Amino acid sequence: MIGRVQRSPECCARLLLMLLLCGALSGCGTWLQRLPRIPETKPEPASTPTPEPAEDAVSVPATVDTVTAAPAPAPKAEPAIEQIEIVPQSVAIILSNNTPGYTEIAEALQRQLGDRSHEIFYLNGDVATASAVAKQIHTSKHDRVVAVGLLAAQAVRPLRDKQVVFSQVFNHREHGLVAAHSKGVSVVPPPKLLFHVWRDIDPELGVIGIVTGPDHDGLITDIKREAEHAGIAVLYEQVESDKEALYVFRRMVPNIQGFWILPDNRILSPSVIKEIISYGRKHKKQVVGFSSMLLKLGALMSFENRSVDVAKTALSRFQRIAESTSIPGPEVLALTDMRIRINSDAVAELQLVVPERYRDDIVTQ
Repeated sequence: MIGRVQRSPECCARLLLMLLLCGALSGCGTWLQRLPRIPETKPEPASTPTPEPAEDAVSVPATVDTVTAAPAPAPKAEPAIEQIEIVPQSVAIILSNNTPGYTEIAEALQRQLGDRSHEIFYLNGDVATASAVAKQIHTSKHDRVVAVGLLAAQAVRPLRDKQVVFSQVFNHREHGLVAAHSKGVSVVPPPKLLFHVWRDIDPELGVIGIVTGPDHDGLITDIKREAEHAGIAVLYEQVESDKEALYVFRRMVPNIQGFWILPDNRILSPSVIKEIISYGRKHKKQVVGFSSMLLKLGALMSFENRSVDVAKTALSRFQRIAESTSIPGPEVLALTDMRIRINSDAVAELQLVVPERYRDDIVTQ
């Protein structure tokens, strides 16, 4: 018979502590199983960061039926600057009269515009018709106007809600045709080309004379500059009447080899033009002018605008500018081409030699 073992209180305490520790350890598995599981996180693959949209980028909106939540408002982009475009919306073409030179420009404008909207108005030199046409254009769909000749330019000058380009007008400043919405095309052929041809006809040409009325300082400056580049000096005087023009021309004759008649009707009446050409021819001077009609009076050469060049230059001044009818650039835009006519009789009298490249430009009176 086994007797009962007597244990001290300290021994019993140690035994109880060991039993508790063993129980705690044996319950660790169950305790861990009772803890909430943290889902395993896998590293996301590296991706290229999405770039910020450019300020002028256009975003494509999502289709309505695929949107499940309202998207965050996109930042407002700066408004894009409208691209300048040469082509106008609708053009009114106004002719002061039906002279061949004006109708040729109208036909050239029509060819340039093609199937774009345009309409031609004929004033027939009548002031009442000009006023009526201006009122009609003011309330029309036409947003651009090409005025050919002085009467047409004066009629549409007040139309500030349109862009207006005038042509075939020499004294535009005197008539107040220039404004923010109204600019012109030069009636004078390009001086650089003119002097190039003139020097080809006469390589010894050294001094020429020019006479005009007031308000042509800019034009004369350009002419003198191009003449200097061609090795030609220009004697210029401003006059107030046709009698003074004739007087000044005669005074110039001993000091010049040629004279360029510009189309200033304020100081050049038909009778004075005839006298200038006659006097110049008598003194063996090379007189050139603005119309082939002057060749019949004895002028050596005429330098005229080409209708297609006038049309292209006029339309190039029209630009689509948002909320503005202003036309940028100079008061009058220079042309780039010209038509030459050479008087064979004058060539013979002056004993000049015309280069082969100008043979097709020679006419016999």
